[in-house]
Amino acid sequence: MTTKLNFETDVNGKNAFAPRISQDLFSASLINGSEQTLTVPGSSKKWVASFSYQAGTVNWVAINNAAAAPAGATFAASDSVLNPGVLQVDADDVIHVVTATATSEVSVSLYAVGNQF
Repeated sequence: MTTKLNFETDVNGKNAFAPRISQDLFSASLINGSEQTLTVPGSSKKWVASFSYQAGTVNWVAINNAAAAPAGATFAASDSVLNPGVLQVDADDVIHVVTATATSEVSVSLYAVGNQF
């Protein structure tokens, strides 16, 4: 069952920024340079992807493009972002993750958003 993004409230009724644990959880054990992918389910049109990484690891994430670590010492255009916390994704998007660390444990929690379920 798809988990809708719904933040809990504190004792004063204010947003506590604490969602329930998702039922759409994914994890992978990455090795340096070996990209892994995750296709976003089609049970909702829009999602929030929340990422968690093993402490001290370097992970590059791209949506619908190959993820890659920087190739040089100067700034260049890139499709990848370093260790993102959350990203908005759409149904059937492909999340690409690669680590520049020897190994990295990564998890992705998906939360359905909007009213198109």
